[in-house]
Amino acid sequence: MPRPLRAPFAWLSGAAAIAATVSLLAHARAQEEGQEPSAHTVELGGQRFQAGTEEGLRALIGAAEARIRLSRQQEEDRRTARRQGLPWRQPRGYVDEDTRDGLRVVVKLARSLQSGREERAPGLWKLREAAWAADSNMRQPYLWRESLDLIGSLFMARHVTLNAVGRGSGRNPALNLPAHSAGDLSRVDPLPTTFWTPPGDIASKDLYHGFGRTTLPSITEEICTFEEEHKGYGARPAFDVRHQGRVWRVKFGEEHTGPFATRIWWALGYPVQIADYSPEFRIRYDRRILTKMNERKTNAIKLKLLGVSLLNMRDVQYRDPFRFIKAAVLKDGTRLSPRELRLRLFPILQPPQPPRESGPRELSQPGSHWPEEEWFQRPVQGRQRLPAKPELNESLYDSRFEAQIDHLVMDHAFLRTRERQPGVENVGFWDYNFGDHPKRRELRGMGLLSAWIDNWEVRWGNCRLRAIDEPGGRVRLEHVVTDLGAVLGNSAGLIRTVNGKIRFGPYPDDPNDFAWACTRAARPGQTSVPIRDFMPITKVRPFYEMNADDARWMARMIARLTENQIRQALIAAGYDAAPARLLLEKLVWRRDKMIHDLGLGGEFAYLRPSGPNRRLNYDPLKDGPFTATLPDGRTVEARVTGRYYVENGFVRRRPL
Repeated sequence: MPRPLRAPFAWLSGAAAIAATVSLLAHARAQEEGQEPSAHTVELGGQRFQAGTEEGLRALIGAAEARIRLSRQQEEDRRTARRQGLPWRQPRGYVDEDTRDGLRVVVKLARSLQSGREERAPGLWKLREAAWAADSNMRQPYLWRESLDLIGSLFMARHVTLNAVGRGSGRNPALNLPAHSAGDLSRVDPLPTTFWTPPGDIASKDLYHGFGRTTLPSITEEICTFEEEHKGYGARPAFDVRHQGRVWRVKFGEEHTGPFATRIWWALGYPVQIADYSPEFRIRYDRRILTKMNERKTNAIKLKLLGVSLLNMRDVQYRDPFRFIKAAVLKDGTRLSPRELRLRLFPILQPPQPPRESGPRELSQPGSHWPEEEWFQRPVQGRQRLPAKPELNESLYDSRFEAQIDHLVMDHAFLRTRERQPGVENVGFWDYNFGDHPKRRELRGMGLLSAWIDNWEVRWGNCRLRAIDEPGGRVRLEHVVTDLGAVLGNSAGLIRTVNGKIRFGPYPDDPNDFAWACTRAARPGQTSVPIRDFMPITKVRPFYEMNADDARWMARMIARLTENQIRQALIAAGYDAAPARLLLEKLVWRRDKMIHDLGLGGEFAYLRPSGPNRRLNYDPLKDGPFTATLPDGRTVEARVTGRYYVENGFVRRRPL
């Protein structure tokens, strides 16, 4: 008899689970889309303060100062434990130095409001922005979404997987446009803000040096020293070095894409974190170069089941540090290859003696290197395999040989200064989806700019809010776009075919897979923006709400960039001449097609009026250098390694 009763109970249980899941997803979606608090409400540390009142401001200042005092006490406890050689565990609710800096800015802004130095409405807006940024230091940046419910996602697959761009309409115009009489809203610039300032004469800007400079920074003149490991979030190996008294961050990966994209963003009026390309640099040998190169905080996504957290899936990608070393130089002047360095640093990796019939071979002779798989898979002590990461095992180092190493020659890297500017504080992150951001033209238009160069890694973890002291005790905020390295690749979907191969997820810096177009012709009556083959990794509300007017506003700025300026940026980014030539052809055609598809062909001349050369052939060894002209008349050339050429529209690599 019990059997017939089980089915209804099972059905009810399943229905309840589905209902609970839908409820959880609705709650998550509401959070994702943002619930607008009152303009006078400031959230900090999980509390809400009515900052429009004197009492609310006092309470906010008190809460922020209490957390600052707690942070100082926690830091003192950590230092005391270290001095005494005692173990120290980070306490729950630990307030780190970055958060402390952000809280100080919150207090400064709140006191400015109290004293009347800040006008009420803009001051409250600044305070809300700074409070969110200060709290963001306590959050872990996520990769794709903050959390993913394994069951719930089945019921909202489209919402989970589709991060659409350009779905706005003319009925929802940007809200930060000045009073105007223009009949065409796409011609109206937004008011200058902390996100964007009018760029002026775009076509006259120097994108080789960039950022208003006349020289490029370099760390190649002298041997650098290791300063410290990368303590922030990231997916690429990085560390800080000291060169001629200044501290620089070197990052391996995005060494071309980052310098290129930041120059484009800067030219169009956006505050960016300056990035440059370093062809190579020398650094005094320090074991921490090997052991700390992958030391960084990791991004994560929370996996849930019916609302219950299961685990944090972290973006942990270990990259072999020897891949980024070009050579090692001993104190007697001997130069070693990365393989030779590795073998001599870790004697356990020495390859077995070759068979007698092949004769003895010296490792330093050309062509005598042992296959990589033999290094890592040679049995040791029976079936035991060699350690995959010997550099992390202190006992495996040959310290006597280590003492003979003078310096390492590192491969090309992404370079930016770590020097702190006086009067400038890093408050924390900022979010595209927070507050009034989705209604701002400059952030909506950034959706088209991102589509043009395929900037898909758009998330709050790649933005920084700065506070800049001004005369009279006032504070100016600056919303800076950082980590613009995930560009010039392919983000056409989660699963798709690219050039005949199945691809999963977005990826950067692939000239061959970088598509020839990012827009399509609009259908009759279509009011959304005809974006194609572009999808950011997260849901970006300003990009989603971008309408045709916002897109045309941005397209006009992109159209003012000259072909020579695009060449300048590609050369400054360190691209080899062959991939630079193919990227130029694609970027120019994406620009031309964008102008056509958005109906601006009557305003701007096409750079390729006869269409792109999809069968492009170019070999810098035969066809000459890839060049650009600077504003002062000088000519700069792209690097020529001799390894690459373009054949029928694809970059090919010559066999070694």
